[in-house]
Amino acid sequence: MRPELLALTDDDLTALTNRGTVKRARQELESLTHELSEAEDGTLTVRWSDDFECVLPAGKPLAQARCTCPAEPPCRHIVRSVMAYDPPLDQGRVAQSEERTESRVGSSRVGSPTARKLYDSGQLFELVRSAKPTARCHSLGTVTRFLVPGDPNFAVCDCGQPAPCDHAWMALWAFDALPPDAEAGLVDSRTTPYPVPIEALDSVAPALRELLAVGLASAPTALWDRLQRGEETLRKAGLIWPAECLAELAVLHAAYTSRDARFDPGELALLVGELCLRLATTRANRGTVPPVFVRGAASDRLLEIASAKLIGLGCSGRVRREGIQLTAFLQDEDSGQVVALSRDFKREGRSFAQLATATVAKSISLAAVAAGRTLVRGGKRTPSGSFSFGRAPAALHPQAFAWEKLRAPVLVESFHEIELRLATLPPTPLRPQRLAEDFHVVPIAEVLSVGFDTAQQAVVAEVRDGLGGMARLVHPYHSQGAAGCDVLLQTLPSGTVCFIAGACRRASGGMVLSPTGIVCEENGVRRLVQPWLESGAATTSNLGTLAPPETLSPSRFLTDELPQTLGDFLIGGREALSEHEARRLRDQAQQAEALGFGQLPTLLNALAAGDTEALPRLLMLAALAPDGRV
Repeated sequence: MRPELLALTDDDLTALTNRGTVKRARQELESLTHELSEAEDGTLTVRWSDDFECVLPAGKPLAQARCTCPAEPPCRHIVRSVMAYDPPLDQGRVAQSEERTESRVGSSRVGSPTARKLYDSGQLFELVRSAKPTARCHSLGTVTRFLVPGDPNFAVCDCGQPAPCDHAWMALWAFDALPPDAEAGLVDSRTTPYPVPIEALDSVAPALRELLAVGLASAPTALWDRLQRGEETLRKAGLIWPAECLAELAVLHAAYTSRDARFDPGELALLVGELCLRLATTRANRGTVPPVFVRGAASDRLLEIASAKLIGLGCSGRVRREGIQLTAFLQDEDSGQVVALSRDFKREGRSFAQLATATVAKSISLAAVAAGRTLVRGGKRTPSGSFSFGRAPAALHPQAFAWEKLRAPVLVESFHEIELRLATLPPTPLRPQRLAEDFHVVPIAEVLSVGFDTAQQAVVAEVRDGLGGMARLVHPYHSQGAAGCDVLLQTLPSGTVCFIAGACRRASGGMVLSPTGIVCEENGVRRLVQPWLESGAATTSNLGTLAPPETLSPSRFLTDELPQTLGDFLIGGREALSEHEARRLRDQAQQAEALGFGQLPTLLNALAAGDTEALPRLLMLAALAPDGRV
């Protein structure tokens, strides 16, 4: 028995070859006959009526199978041989075969000396046990998915090396280190403590304290020069994400001075709060949060991209006080990396669909990139995953929306897999700063309920994946994107939805999905709905009565009111604290007390009185609030 062959689905074979090969192999299987023989050692031989013969050795990947055709394995004849393997299921024989397979795999887990040396040097793995277990090595920037659990010969890794690669062996060792009853978790193979780069931290701390004192508006050029030098020092010390925070702070400062649409006081507060959190956690070095998450890794760097095939996964929107940001999400077809392409616009009367007609490359619009397949020759990807085109022309082609071909960890089998992953991770401000960190594509089996929630001012739907997992889809209403809500209300109940892409987060009621793209299939033809970018006139009767904003709640106070107040304070700084600002802080303290907060009123009153220690603590609380960790 070859249980690993029985475990392979057509989607798995597609991951090992391509969709065209699998489709043709399936068609030929139905029209040809074959003879199948299996040796004692498990070697499988298949003789086909069209005179091709395939030999699939036991314990070897399909790339090492042999076929009498001249094509490089795995060819379509080998693929159809796997499809044809369907022995009578004798449960006793199956169990014995699985034991032999596990014994064979286990005995070979010594891997290569290179893999063992790399593993022992210290790597951080994010693991999820599922039907197709996934191991994400954050320190090396690779993702390995086991099409057959525990078998490195059927592991797909984005390193590009043939199976079994070193990353697959290291992933197996990491799974061995994970407690047997854990469905997901983090495993750090480093056995010695991470050193604390005190000098690098000390080079930034005085300049940051001065910025909090004088404020963004009054900060002298010399201070920004010191912060820029601090950013370079942090990068050299391996503190990539704190350095990225400083780089983004400089961008916000430039946006503020030029009255750019990218500036928002609330984002300023959250960014400074994240920076304070990362620096404090690095200095404390207690090990409660993996240092690779807080600091970054060598793989988190600016990357020059020579060429890439980018698959559009839809577009999201972000409405600021003064501007609008539209972001297209794209997966590199070969590496599986997800990048984000953003454009910022000033608040004006044009719809989101009209704004998305802005070009991002010669004659190619943002909306087209978000829905198409773009062939890129030259570009850059920042550590956070932000992508920019190079000077060479790009080519845009339509895509067939065959999202079952997407790579892990973006493509998942179920919402449960996402929930397992998110439950093991620290708060967002202490995780990798990648724009697509929580972005996923999920196959959808059924949409159970759809409606417009006037309290939330959003389209809300309950969706179910193929394994029975549930999530709540939420898409907010904006007057500039009202047509998107209308299209969602028509599309979701139609029974044609097969995939949803978007950002995922955990909430008290379960998983919440904010959609960027919804793939629908009708009569064999697939199309993409982009809720943020749909055009046309919205039918207000579908949207119901647009209610005023909800009464201030504790969560809304933390995520909306507090960041804006602290951001406005950061613009002027502690030294420019006026009676008006102090009164506003005291009013906020009264609101916080009325909402039942404990420490928050005390901190706000202390800041109103000029306490120098209250501001960093408030900023860190505000940064943690969106995750519900306060």
